[in-house]
Amino acid sequence: MSKELFKRRVQIRTDELIRHGREQIPRRSDFLEWNYDSELYAFSVRLGENFDDSKIREAFVDQSHVEMEAERHRALEMGSEDEFAITSNDRLAEVGSTFLSETLESYVRVAFPFWPEEGVQALVAFLNSNEVQAEISFHIGTRDLIFAKDYPPDMPTYAKVFRALVGVLVESGHEDQAKRFIYDLVVPQLHVQDINEIWDIKDPMRLLMTILKNEGKSEPESRLLWVSGLDTIMACYHVGIYVDKELIGQGPGESAEIAEEMATRDALRRMFRSDESMPMIPMGDYLDPNQIKAGPKANLSASEWSQEKVLKNLQTI
Repeated sequence: MSKELFKRRVQIRTDELIRHGREQIPRRSDFLEWNYDSELYAFSVRLGENFDDSKIREAFVDQSHVEMEAERHRALEMGSEDEFAITSNDRLAEVGSTFLSETLESYVRVAFPFWPEEGVQALVAFLNSNEVQAEISFHIGTRDLIFAKDYPPDMPTYAKVFRALVGVLVESGHEDQAKRFIYDLVVPQLHVQDINEIWDIKDPMRLLMTILKNEGKSEPESRLLWVSGLDTIMACYHVGIYVDKELIGQGPGESAEIAEEMATRDALRRMFRSDESMPMIPMGDYLDPNQIKAGPKANLSASEWSQEKVLKNLQTI
């Protein structure tokens, strides 16, 4: 029986994809047993957050829904537009977006004190992206609570609702609760990422030379350490970067140029302490909010970065 039902479901899905280009997912609110108030209460309890009831309802209303309802309101001649009392989540999303950026900047600067400010902003931009926040929004169960013209909601709508939820906590006077909300849901997205890939350094050799100059050291020297599979399609070159006869980075590549770039990036990772031996990113029970409050205003920029300056800044915190 279950196999037959599954087969029918696959046939229906295939037919919808051919006819409409996407699967038609029924709205949960179309079912008879749907109770929005109960679902909203269950959502708050599930997250363990104390949301203001009126504000959380506003957080789930997208501007497209307001426009759709306003048009229906005018078509039915149900009074003036001044009597139309639905408010979109634009204002709450703006409040939440500002708070998210400030909180994430403080966190990243404390979690990665040796990273230049350009790298900090790259990580913050990643965590603030629609892709990341929409993914979080979907998995905490916002899909069926959102009022929007399209169903399922698109990525920007999911992300906007998540920011609005943060805005609800901020406007309710629960800023510490909003920060913990961000630390618990947004920060862990770094756990499955290679943070060195998020910050795309366009010219790693130039950056390395700038840092070495700031530290009063000589220019880097590339040396071929070994090569295997020469003159084959499986050739592998291994290049090391030396400064004052000291190996500061090494890396492999299918050509000497690629290996040199990988070695340079390895040297930068070691300087910024984001290599394989880096400590665990603070989150969960290992995260001290008080330490983040005392964090620096901004990390050093890449153009002025040196290990001595970073250590000096850390001592003044």
